[in-house]
Amino acid sequence: MTSLEPQKLPPDLQDGALKPEERTYRDRFFRLFELVMPRYPEKGVRAMLARANAQVQQYGISLTEALEDQYRQAEIRTQRRVALLAACKLPSEKASQGEDSTD
Repeated sequence: MTSLEPQKLPPDLQDGALKPEERTYRDRFFRLFELVMPRYPEKGVRAMLARANAQVQQYGISLTEALEDQYRQAEIRTQRRVALLAACKLPSEKASQGEDSTD
């Protein structure tokens, strides 16, 4: 499931169920999560949206600010995960993908 397939989104993540800011960040979260290929990316998107809404309630910040904060945090975690996955590749996998296998 990707941001390019809105008809396959669960009902709670479809356009009509979300505020405009949430729709924008929903798509950004899906694109970010595609880098690490989670089994259930919609769960991660729901969690990010829920955390952002909790920040709005708890700290009184704007929804856009809370969503951006959640995106930055998810981006950092995703970059770490991508680096970890790359470090775990076997030398033959690295060579087949054109990477230097002399690490």
